Amino acid sequence: MNFLPQRPVLAANPRMQGFLLRHCGSLRRKFWPTFWCWEARLQTILRTLIKTSPDVPYKKEFLNTSDGGHVALDWVQNDSGSPYVSSVRPTVLMMPGLTGEISSCGTVHESYARHLVKQATDRGYRALVFNNRGIGGADLKTPRTYNATNIEDLCEVIAHIKGRYPDSPLLGVGVSMGGLLLTNYLAKKGKDTPMVGAMSISAAWDIFATSKVLEEPLNSFLFNRHLTENLIEHLNKFIDDIHIPYLALNSADDMFSPGHSIPLDKAAASKNVAIAMTDHGGHIGFLEGIFPRGANLMDKLLGEFADAIFKHGHEL
Repeated sequence: MNFLPQRPVLAANPRMQGFLLRHCGSLRRKFWPTFWCWEARLQTILRTLIKTSPDVPYKKEFLNTSDGGHVALDWVQNDSGSPYVSSVRPTVLMMPGLTGEISSCGTVHESYARHLVKQATDRGYRALVFNNRGIGGADLKTPRTYNATNIEDLCEVIAHIKGRYPDSPLLGVGVSMGGLLLTNYLAKKGKDTPMVGAMSISAAWDIFATSKVLEEPLNSFLFNRHLTENLIEHLNKFIDDIHIPYLALNSADDMFSPGHSIPLDKAAASKNVAIAMTDHGGHIGFLEGIFPRGANLMDKLLGEFADAIFKHGHEL
């Protein structure tokens, strides 16, 4: 890999690639990782320590599930900051990683979730964070916990959203383990999804490659192995089963999804999937600039992709 700033590699069919390059400026620009923390583990760890945490005026809802459990939903309706009336206001549904909720009994956890929500609301969209069972202030009422291959809770959340806002276009965004859940959902549902587009960030594509990298002593010491326990399927085999525009953002130096495991060739040959890969960025890092406290590449790209899908999706 080269430390010199590079444009992200974009693997997609010509039509999808042209669409993304027209509407996502971050894919046309060189990515400049922060020079004093460009190494993958530094990007990953320091992101949790130095990024700002924007104020997000959310309202929490507890949704009861059909098996007697419940999940916490954090809504940011954006009534005062949107040009859209509520019934047709586009909705961005975010699925964070295992520790990515925007709140837990009122306490801020991961700043990245708030930055992503802010990107959506700044553009006039409604945002919703789906917290997995036992997270986000929700008690664990059943023995079942989070599993990235079980899409039942996500299906109920989506049905709840569409029941309340049937005319609101819906974009799914999954980060890390949330990206695994989103991708599994899209592959299993096929054409039977109300989503109009989807984006994953730092999702692992190959569990065996992930496990091998995590066996290295320093990685094993720094990162909790339980983060990979749910990675029991290969996402790359699902690419051809995705039937809506889907953009994945990965970094080649991500210890959870190393560059050699990212299926760029399959994405380039697929109808709906595009993968943007940077040389550096770590896992949910993508820190850039001298003082990387504000919005970074993944935040900006989400905002651009949401605009592209909601405003220009008819071009695809």
